[in-house]
Order: sequence, then structure tokens, then C-alpha cells
Amino acid sequence: MQAGVVAVLLLDAGLAFAAGLAGQVVEDHSGDPIPSAGVQILNPGRGVPVASTQTGSDGRFETPELPAGDYRIVISKQGYANTVMAFHAGDAARLSIRLVRWGIATGRVMDGGGDPLAGASVAAMGMAGGKWQPVRGLASRVDGNGQFRLDSLPPGEYAVAAVYPSGLLFYPSNRRPQIFTVTGGEEFSNLDFVVLPDAGFRVSGKVELPAPGASFHIALTPVDRPSLSIARTQADEQGAFRFDGVPAGSYDLLASGPGPLYARKRVDVRNQNVAEIALVPQKGRRATVRLRVAGTCPGTATVTLTSREDWGVTLDRTVSVTAGQPAFVDNLPPGAFELAAKPAGENCFQTAAAALDLTSGDAAPAAVSVGEGGSIRGRLTGRNINDFVVMLRAVQTYGDGQTAIEIAEPDTSGGFAFTGLAPGQYRVSPHPAAGRLRSADPGAPMLQLRISSGLATELDLPVPPLEDAK
Repeated sequence: MQAGVVAVLLLDAGLAFAAGLAGQVVEDHSGDPIPSAGVQILNPGRGVPVASTQTGSDGRFETPELPAGDYRIVISKQGYANTVMAFHAGDAARLSIRLVRWGIATGRVMDGGGDPLAGASVAAMGMAGGKWQPVRGLASRVDGNGQFRLDSLPPGEYAVAAVYPSGLLFYPSNRRPQIFTVTGGEEFSNLDFVVLPDAGFRVSGKVELPAPGASFHIALTPVDRPSLSIARTQADEQGAFRFDGVPAGSYDLLASGPGPLYARKRVDVRNQNVAEIALVPQKGRRATVRLRVAGTCPGTATVTLTSREDWGVTLDRTVSVTAGQPAFVDNLPPGAFELAAKPAGENCFQTAAAALDLTSGDAAPAAVSVGEGGSIRGRLTGRNINDFVVMLRAVQTYGDGQTAIEIAEPDTSGGFAFTGLAPGQYRVSPHPAAGRLRSADPGAPMLQLRISSGLATELDLPVPPLEDAK
């Protein structure tokens, strides 16, 4: 047995054991073995690991003998999409598993003189509602050399933008942003921004300090792009603050400090400086969260409230919620929040988006709904169906939903299934078993479908001619 097995479930002596499982984990786009990838074998009925190990330097792994039955294997490695496969102990003696690596974008942000642009950041932008918006969690501050690195780009289409104190610049220009398509493993390098001087305007004012020397963080956030501030600063010991080079537009000026105390004010910059803005901090507000439970899921969940606006500081809050009992979260800033639930129990998920808005005061209770996962039961149609596997990727789920790429190996008649799926939007596509698992393979038919809580979705999935899919 390969070194690295750290846990084996103790089982009844009367169980019939099949052979252990062996396999190799390789990088999807290159075929190179992946060392030190985590391997977990899960019992689907209980969702707990029965064995765990890591791949060796050659990407190979072995597990102890397993009782005959159905299992799920989860392969994980930082920088890659988790891959999940179902197998039956005894039928699958050796597996070949491919991990799809996230995309990477690197470059520099410099000023017109060739020096690093201090205070800049770079964000991956996705299209939402007909506008480019920052993708949550995909941003990077430039270092002292002006360099940045975005290294966790899931499959999809992106633009890349530099954000700096006087505005935002798409690569290579705001008039024609370049679209980067990530299918897995792509590296986009030398995305170099040159930010030329822009006079802009000055926005300045003063925070009414609750005590001498109190420290307040100030962020200037575009109204139409609230999740990414264009500038941040810290008020001085007298509460004064100033932003230079601000382009014309509408902004929310957001302040947070000890207490916690918060202030916000709408600022319209219209071809002139805006001065003497007075920010009067107020105590935070209270949110009420309720839990709605459907099906057999337990009546408890952990709910995280995440600000939709960039206040320049982390303001996430987490609360435990029990069905039938309101939960209260105090001292929140006057702003908008998304709610993400992590329900207790196996195969239980958040079933719809949840939000609340405290901008104008304490809001009505926010309800978070949880329920059982859904499933897909399908069949491959066409020729050479046994030469294909089926890949499933989440497009949009809610809360602590699906993040892994799942792979199903069809049976001899082409039948396949995915179970325990978080409700939301998915893409499902066939791929040659010996080829790449590219999520945007132009030769692979792709279906987008919605998975509903507690329901099975049935479908027929045609496979392309094998020579076209390679």
C-alpha cells in the first residue's frame, strides 16, 4: 500500500471486501502526473471519508481494501477544480483521473514613466446584466514591482481590468476589452497596463471622530460597480481624507471605524472638485435571519453575510440559524448583503439566492431556504458511447454550493447519473475518455440545465463522432 493513507473506517467483520482501489491523477491539459493531490473515498450514504491518501510523485495512489459497494472519490489540489467520480468497489480496480487546472493571468501595472503604479489592483471581470462587473474573489493587489497574478480563474470568459485611484482601465483599452476564454490550464501572461496621467478631480472631507485619533477607513465606490472601489485611504488623526484624480461619475463614499461605526454618502463628481464632505458615523444596524427547511434536511445552518459593496475592509459575519427561531446579527454597516448558507446534513443545500439591504435602516427579516439536492439521470446516444465520459460543471449555485467538476462513466448501455447536486444552473457534456475534459470543447455537445431541490432531471445526451471530439 502506498504511504500516505491516514484514515480507514473500522467496519463490521462480516462485510465482504473487494480489492483496494488504485489509480493515477494527471493534469487535464498536459497529461502530466500531479503529485500531492488529496484523495478521499466517501461513503455516499453517510458522506464521510472511509479512506484518504495523497498521490505520490508519479501521481499514483492506492487505497486499502474496501467493502463491496458504491463510493465517491474526491480528488483535490490547490489551483485545480476538485474532481468527483462515482465507482463500485470491485468493478473499478484502477482509475485514471484528470484534474482541470484553473486559468492564470499575470502582468504589470505601470505609470506613464514606467514606474509601478502604487495602490493599483487588477480584477477579473465577467459580463452580468449587459455590463462588465468584478467577479467576486478574483482580484489581486499589485506588488512593489507593479506585478499581479490572478491564479484561480474557473472555466469561463473574462476581461481583465486595472483599478487605480483615478479610474479603471480594461486590457488593452476601455474601448475594446480583450476577452479571455478559460477552458482549463490556460496562462495569459504579459498583460501589461500603462496608466497615463489623468487630471481628474479631488474629493475631500472630514469624518466626525467619536474620539481623538480614532482610525477610519474610507472607500470610494462607483454606484454602478459597488463591489470594487476605485480608491481607498485612511482618515488622518483629525478625520480628514482626500482622493485625487477621481473621474467624473456617481460614487458612494463609505467609512468604517471603531465601535463599530459607519457612514456613507452619495457623491456626484461633475466636472469640478467636491470638497468639505462631512461624514457623521453611526452605530451599525441589525439584521434578522430566518431559516426555511424543506424535505428531510436538519433544521440548522450556518449563514454568512457578505457585503456587496467594497468598504475597504472585510465585513463578513457568520451566524448559526435554527428553523423557527430568528437569528440576529448586530453592528452591520448600512449596505447590501448576500446571504450564503451551509446547511447541516448530507445532501442539503441552499436552494435560492438570499439578500438584504440595510442602506435605509434595519430591514425586514431575510429568509434563507435550504433543501435536498437534486440529481441527473441520463443516457448517451449515438455511436461509440462507451468511449466517452460525461462531465458536469456548475454554472451558478447558491451559498456553499457545488464547486467541483464531476465525472460520470456511463454503463454499457450509455446510462449515467449524478446525485447530490446543489440546486442551480449546470452544464453537462460528453468527452472522449482518452481526451481532454475541456469545459468549452467546441466538438462536444453541451447542455445547460437547471437542477431543482429534491427532483431528478432526465436527459438524452448525444455524443459527437469520436474523430471530431478528439
